[in-house]
Amino acid sequence: PYVFVKLFHLPINIYSIYAFNSILYVATFGLIAYIFCKLFSKYISKNLIILFTGLIYLFQMEVMHSQGVIFWVQSIFQLLLAVQFILFMNYKNKKAKICFFIMCLFMPYVEWTGYVSNVGFAIIIFIQKIIEDKKLSLKAFLEPFMIGVLTILSFVLFSCHFLLNIDLESYMKILQERFLARNITNTSVNFIDLLKGYFISYKYMILLCVGMLITILSLKTYRKQLWSLIKEYKYPIIFFSFILLENVIMVQHAIEYRFDRLKFSYLLILIFYIMLLTIYICSKENKTFLMHCMTVVLIMVSVMNVINYQRGYGKYITQDKYGASDKIMMEYITQRFNHSNSIICSSKSVRGYINLLFHRGIYEHAQYDQAQYLAQIHNKKYVVYLEIYPEDIMDMNIKKIYIKDLENNNENVIYVQNNELQIEGKQLVE
Repeated sequence: PYVFVKLFHLPINIYSIYAFNSILYVATFGLIAYIFCKLFSKYISKNLIILFTGLIYLFQMEVMHSQGVIFWVQSIFQLLLAVQFILFMNYKNKKAKICFFIMCLFMPYVEWTGYVSNVGFAIIIFIQKIIEDKKLSLKAFLEPFMIGVLTILSFVLFSCHFLLNIDLESYMKILQERFLARNITNTSVNFIDLLKGYFISYKYMILLCVGMLITILSLKTYRKQLWSLIKEYKYPIIFFSFILLENVIMVQHAIEYRFDRLKFSYLLILIFYIMLLTIYICSKENKTFLMHCMTVVLIMVSVMNVINYQRGYGKYITQDKYGASDKIMMEYITQRFNHSNSIICSSKSVRGYINLLFHRGIYEHAQYDQAQYLAQIHNKKYVVYLEIYPEDIMDMNIKKIYIKDLENNNENVIYVQNNELQIEGKQLVE
C-alpha cells in the first residue's frame, strides 16, 4: 500500500488504505471469477458464473472486511493465490510454468500460507505425473523437488531480510515464540473455535451449502452425480482444502485474527458450484427456473451478509470508543515532536492504527527505561512513551503519554479527560 499511496500522491491514512484494498477486492473477484469460469463453463454459462461468483465473493463479511477497511498481507495474498492458481491451470504452457515457479519463490515471502500452498501444488503435480506416466519414476519427483527448493530459498531470503536488521539469536527466538504461540500446541484454543470462526465469517453461505448437501444426499441419483463431480474436480478440491492446513497448524492465529480465514472463500465457492452442478444436471425441472431461483437466494444471502456486517455481527464493526481522545493527544504530539528530535515507543503491540495516527514508526513492547535508552543511542532529545491498555488487540486505548526531555531531565504526562487535554508537569515544548 505504501507504493500505491506514493504513486498516486495520496495521504497516508485509513482512506488511502481502503482505496488500495478496494482495488485488491475487485481484482481478486475478477481473477476468482476467471478461475471458476475455466472450471465450470462447460456446464454453466460464463455470465451466470460471474454473477454467482460476484454475489458470493463480494458480499461475504470476511471478504468485505479483510479486503475493505482492514489491510493485512492476507489481503494481497488472496489475490496472488488466484494468480498462482491460474498459472497452475495453464501449467503446460512454458511461459505460464516459468511464472508459476517464480510465484513459488515469491508466495512464502508474502505470507506463511505460501509454504502450505507450495506443498499443495507439489503434491498435485506429483500425483498428476504418476497418473500420466502410469508408474512411479524419477521424473515425477523433479518438479515437486524444484518447488521444494524454491520454498526453502524463499525462507532463506525472508530470513536474510530480517537479519539485516537484527541478530540471528534474536531472530530465531522471535520466530520460535511466534510459532509456538500460534500453532496447535497452544492449549488455550481448540478446533471447535476454528469451526465457529469459519461460521462467523461465512455463516449464510455455509448454511446454504449444507442445505444443498442434505438435499443431494437424500436422493440416490444426486449422490452418484455428486461423486462423479468430486472425481472430476479432485485437484481443485485437494488444493483449496490443503491450503486450510495453515489454519490448522496456526490455529490460534486463525481464531484470533479473522483475516486468516479469508482463503476459506475459495473452497466455499468451489463446494457451492459442485453442489449446484449436481442439482442442475440431475434436475428434471426447468433448469432456467432453477438458476433464477438460485440467483434470488444468493441475492438474499448477500443482503443478509451486508445487514449483519453493518450491525456488527462477529465484531467486524465496533464502536469507536477512543478515536476522539486519541486524536487530541496525537495533535499535541505531532505539533511538537518529530523524527529529528524524538522517538515514540509503545508499551504494547503496535498495529497499523497507531502508526497511521502518528504518521511514523513506533517501537513496540518497550519499557519506559528501554525507551529512554533507545532515544539516547539515537541521539534524540525527547522520549514519547505511549501507555496502551488493549481490551483486545483490535481495540487499543492510549491511556496516557509520557514525554521526557533527556537533556534537562524534565517530564510531563498528557491524557484526555472530558474531551480536554490534561498536562501533568512542566510543558516541555510550547
